[in-house]
Amino acid sequence: MSVEKFSEKKLNDKQKEAIIYTKGPLKIIAGPGSGKTEVLVLKALYLITVKGVNPKSIFLVTFTRKASEEFLSRFVNYAGALKEKHPELSFEPYDIYSGTLHSLAIRIMDEFQYSKFEKYRLLGDFEREIFIFKNFCRIIKSPKLLSFFSFFEDEEKTKEKSEEELLHDRLSLLSFLFDFIPQNLILSKKLVKEKGYDNNSRVRLIAGKLYRKYTDLLAKENYIDYTHIEWLFLQFLNSNSEESKLFIEGDGTEYFPGIRYILVDEYQDTNPLDEKIYFTLAKRSKNLTVVGDDNQSLYRFRGAVVDCFINFEKSCKDILGEKAVRVELLKNYRSDKQIVAFINYFLKKHKEYSDYKSAWKKLSIEKKILFSSGIEVYKTTENSVIEIEGDEEELAEKCYYLVKELKSRGIISKYSDVVLLLPSTREDKFAGEIRQTFEKKGIPVYNPRAKSLIYQKEIGVMLGALLNILPEESNIPNSLKETISFWKETFERESSEELKKKVKELSSTINPENLNILELFYQLLSYEPLKSFKENILTSANLARLSQLISSFSQMVEERNSLISEFFRTFLFILSTKSADLQEVKEVPQDMFPIMTIHQSKGLEFPIVIVGDLDNISGDWKLGKMEELFERFLKNYTKGFSWERNTLDAVRKFYVAYSRAQYCLIILKKKEVEPYSDRRPWKTAAFPGFNLNWHKTFSKKFQRKIKDDERPKNKKTS
Repeated sequence: MSVEKFSEKKLNDKQKEAIIYTKGPLKIIAGPGSGKTEVLVLKALYLITVKGVNPKSIFLVTFTRKASEEFLSRFVNYAGALKEKHPELSFEPYDIYSGTLHSLAIRIMDEFQYSKFEKYRLLGDFEREIFIFKNFCRIIKSPKLLSFFSFFEDEEKTKEKSEEELLHDRLSLLSFLFDFIPQNLILSKKLVKEKGYDNNSRVRLIAGKLYRKYTDLLAKENYIDYTHIEWLFLQFLNSNSEESKLFIEGDGTEYFPGIRYILVDEYQDTNPLDEKIYFTLAKRSKNLTVVGDDNQSLYRFRGAVVDCFINFEKSCKDILGEKAVRVELLKNYRSDKQIVAFINYFLKKHKEYSDYKSAWKKLSIEKKILFSSGIEVYKTTENSVIEIEGDEEELAEKCYYLVKELKSRGIISKYSDVVLLLPSTREDKFAGEIRQTFEKKGIPVYNPRAKSLIYQKEIGVMLGALLNILPEESNIPNSLKETISFWKETFERESSEELKKKVKELSSTINPENLNILELFYQLLSYEPLKSFKENILTSANLARLSQLISSFSQMVEERNSLISEFFRTFLFILSTKSADLQEVKEVPQDMFPIMTIHQSKGLEFPIVIVGDLDNISGDWKLGKMEELFERFLKNYTKGFSWERNTLDAVRKFYVAYSRAQYCLIILKKKEVEPYSDRRPWKTAAFPGFNLNWHKTFSKKFQRKIKDDERPKNKKTS
């Protein structure tokens, strides 16, 4: 069966090549809108239906749970349709090992009964913060650690911070350190042997000891976090145990066929620990396929090292002893011609900029995206790439009239066809100006991450109610006192008389010895306004998130008589200082205008994209210092580009934002933008080559080139 026949899809030559190549390592460079998910789905189906590979022999990794669900949904649909036409096919699509690396590691260690895994309980992100707070809160105040924290702190900014802000910063640093060390395969035994000849050696020695303490505490209390799940999985793969061999090599039966194909999506956001796992899995078969785009690498702040993708061919040669084949999927089936021209222009101008030329050359792959969608420019907008200039108030007004006009002219059928992408959607920034303007004039706004979770009305009512039930605790931090006042005021202002009556009743009957906070939470949900909050998608999701956090916290409290004090001093403090927001919102209401972060938009596309708040970008000081400290241990890193990486991150962020647009891209430029000469280049990274007056040049140079005879014959229409 040929690939065309089983897929019933019109594929281009490069897509076909990527699907049917099955012998040895393969690197697929996939630009935006090039159909990479389709290629991955069809490659898995091709392996099963044409090459006769057992689905249990395929290990397919996606970066997010949402991407995993998308892959599996398409895969199952294709498989169902194929089996209907070819009843002789009898494979079970759900047998494939498909998911995020964490979920697959857990599934496999559980399925193959790895004894070391059985004793652990997984800490979610919020639980991990509680764990670190409880165990390191006092330690970090030790004078012996001052040199360690000073290394990562800006002296001038530190002076301006309160004791609580400093505590929060230092706990965050430890959390980051405890991921950074294992993600980069740095061995703690080397760190604790450091001789303190210079400051960096002394700091590394302390870092090693702190990390050792963290892992010892995890082991003692039988906890494991997400990064160490991967570390444990790598141990399992290298254990040479019967279970490990059964999983990797199989036993010749249909049930245990062994792993023969490893497919990894979004490889540009992998880290050295992930890479080690993939190459360990591929040692036997050599069949490792990776898909990615260095220009869409967004997660360096979470440990991603783009160099793993850039240097994939070298790693294949060094580790597998095989030459990797490269296939480039550069035809863009998503966007209008001007938009494709613009994203090429945007990157080209940055790559030509002298300060970064060398960094770009080492840390990116040269390529040009090709227009293939056939989409035509909206006649009403004439151009597909538009710049609008003004101050924040003017930009919000212009945005509103634009969206209103698009809807009234029938160019869009619903408000959710247009999206506003921002570096941050907090409403104390530009997003607040937008919401105020739109809602004042009658267009509802959907901004699920408008405020921190703790400042949402439904959260305020619930926590205010709980705080009126529980006995008040003394000696709590000042910043928490202010937040508690906010929750109590929200409760007083928003609650129904029935809810207030119930709270009063519960407070008079509460028994601290058998207190169950989650049970109180569910009792309160029966009363207004909490009852109505359950009917709304977003408020319901926020309450569900709060109940998960309370449940996780309650399970970590060992002494029941300390529950109330722990609730105040640990749970509420962490909640008030850390981000515990919803990460993914699956459904966007069609009759609302959505505002999203650029990170949230990854993997999505929209008919019309507006990008704003262009200078709301900051460099990551902490990450830069971490890379500087451990430089000689970072084998996967291309050396010599420590601070340039911040700017490349910012440029790539806007590249992702701009390439989400199908028919029209609108860029909102503030009247006053700090120039590049201020030596903070990430502030102007949104503009091609940091040139604030790019639009006129782009228009002249590229719009002339867009000729009708260059358009494909099979045109789409809006």
